Amino acid sequence: MFLALAPTWVKDILHVPGHELAYMITLLGIAGLGAFIGSLMIRPFADRFDIRKLSTIGVVGYTIGTTLMAIGGVYGIIYLFFSGAFIAELIGVGWYQAYYMMDAENFPTSSRATGYGIADGLGHLGGAIGTAIFIPIVVALGSILTWSVLWIPNLIMCIFLFLTLPNATGKRLEEINEAS
Repeated sequence: MFLALAPTWVKDILHVPGHELAYMITLLGIAGLGAFIGSLMIRPFADRFDIRKLSTIGVVGYTIGTTLMAIGGVYGIIYLFFSGAFIAELIGVGWYQAYYMMDAENFPTSSRATGYGIADGLGHLGGAIGTAIFIPIVVALGSILTWSVLWIPNLIMCIFLFLTLPNATGKRLEEINEAS
């Protein structure tokens, strides 16, 4: 999302002029390092904690980060823009491992690759649709509201998954889903 949507939003919606546009896009690129740091951050304890909770924390972090980024962008508060983008990358994108682990944990061994492939493919299809409709939604609702409510479906899904999926912490995949 940050590779295309955020720079397009800064240029076409916020109408940031030349040198400031280059500066803000540079800040987005630097904030992207947060994804790398976040993935290193979650790695040591991803298998030790309930992945459903880690996923929810990731989505909440993404929501907070993109909201702060939007407020900073709209009001020209560069440090808030950068901080929000960094938080979104650090906890939202950096913790994608948790989302992918949850996909793999919830398919029986015999169909894990197929199930994971379908789940991943549908996720990417949703990303493509979201990218296509994002700018018109920003025009209709405004930047802050759009970047804030963008993650509500993910939050709802995290709650649903938390209520319906088993806790897989410390268990082999075969123990979790072979009985189902």
